[in-house]
Order: sequence, then structure tokens, then C-alpha cells
Amino acid sequence: MPRNVIRGAARRVYARMPGRLKSSVTGMLVSRSYAGQTVGLEADASALEWVSHNGRPVSIVIPSYNDVPLLSAALDSIASTCAGLDYEVIVVDDYCQPENTAALRELMGGRVRLVEKERREGFAVTVNRGMAEARHDIVLLNSDVVAQEGWLQALQRSAYAVDPAIGLVSPKLVYPDGRIQYGGTYYARLLAPQWFGHLFVGSPATRPVANIAGYNRSISGACVYIRREVYDRLGGLDESYWLGFEDVDYGLAAWAAGFRCYYDPSAMLVHHESATRGYSQ
Repeated sequence: MPRNVIRGAARRVYARMPGRLKSSVTGMLVSRSYAGQTVGLEADASALEWVSHNGRPVSIVIPSYNDVPLLSAALDSIASTCAGLDYEVIVVDDYCQPENTAALRELMGGRVRLVEKERREGFAVTVNRGMAEARHDIVLLNSDVVAQEGWLQALQRSAYAVDPAIGLVSPKLVYPDGRIQYGGTYYARLLAPQWFGHLFVGSPATRPVANIAGYNRSISGACVYIRREVYDRLGGLDESYWLGFEDVDYGLAAWAAGFRCYYDPSAMLVHHESATRGYSQ
């Protein structure tokens, strides 16, 4: 039987499934795809070793917008992948609804604390509130990510052990099915209506060229390691941006100030891109 006929029949069967069963099947297919797209990728043993001797504390800043289930998963992934490391987590609430704030308070405790605001002010302002509270190097992290083993060690090792001029390091970000969502920033003005885009989007996480570390035009605000020296020089994000490209702007400002942006694919996180705020700019 032709493959397209089989696929058509499968789609019709799927469309008739009850919601709960459909979600279960979708989850199974996504998990299977992730396993295939990331096969053989493991934590970088040399980064783990380096941090065990040279590690330093970090402040993980997470802007939150009506995202308690996603944020809870992100916090769980941080706790499981950063055991034994010196870190604090600063969650900044930008939804500012009493019920939501109360739910966020339930997630706090231990290494995790909450910064409450009185009104919604957008991504850049929210991030800056958290960065101002940070005591160490800063890791800016979206709430819709799930960290994978060795991610923080790889970012910190690249921030300090590769080139003293490196000030910002971003990881490889993948969709839940294991395809690449971010593999670096490139100048896209001639190819797309937006000024900058992501490299290797849709490729398997195992794509060889996407697994080569190197200097990068900018960063991803979904996850970036920022050395304290860079933050002390540049301050926070440009608050004239509401949502989108404030991260690229920050990376370009870092280059202009003499720091280098770097991409380290051995640090990997799953990113439910734009799961909380959507794509509208």
C-alpha cells in the first residue's frame, strides 16, 4: 500500500480519537522523535570536570508570565541537573494577577525566590528587575525550557576557559521532538523580513555542523550565560523593546563593548518556544 495512503488513514484515525488518548499518542510520538533526533548526545565530561575544580556561583533569572506548569517543569529540571552546583534562582512575575502570584509563591523556597511586580511591563523590564537582584554571574532563562544534563557546566566552562574575551554564551535549544530551535544567530535581512534569525532550525540536534562550538553574532534570550563583568559594563536589556530582539541587541552591544558572544552546543535545553507569550510583536 502506498505510504501516502497509510499516512492519510493514520491521520483520520488520529482525528477521531478522544482528547486524552490523542494527547497520549502525541506525547509518545514526540518522545520517540526526541530520542531519535538526539541519539548519542551526552553531557560534556570535560565541562563537568572543569566546573568541579573551577566552578563559581550563578544567579538564574527567569521571567514568568502566566506559566506555572511550564515554570514548575523548568525549576524541576534545574534542580535535577544542577545538584551540587552553587546557584540561586530569581523568578520575576510579569503577569501580576493575585491568583497567579499566589500559585508562584507555592513554587518558591530553598534556592528559588520570587520578585513580585505591581503591573505587567514586558520581557525586558521583567528581566532587568531580576538581573538587578542577581549577586553573581547571570544566566537568563525562559520559563518554557527544560534543562538537560550538563548544560550549566558547559556554559560556564565556555565563559571562562576558552577565551578571556568571551562574555556571553548561548546553548543549543531544541524543540520537544528533538529538532533544533536555536543553533546560533545569523544576519537574516536578505533572506527574511526580520533582521536576525536562528541557525539550523528544524535540523536534528545531531546535525554535525550544529554541534561545532564557536563565536556567534549574538545570543538567545531563552538561555544565555552572562559573565558578571559584562553585566556590570552593559547593565540590563534595552527596555524600549517589548518582546523580541532585545536579546540580539544585547549581544551586539556586548561585541561593541569588546566582549565576544559564543555558541556552545554541548549545552542543550528543550525549549517550548513562545509557549507563554506567543509570537506577536
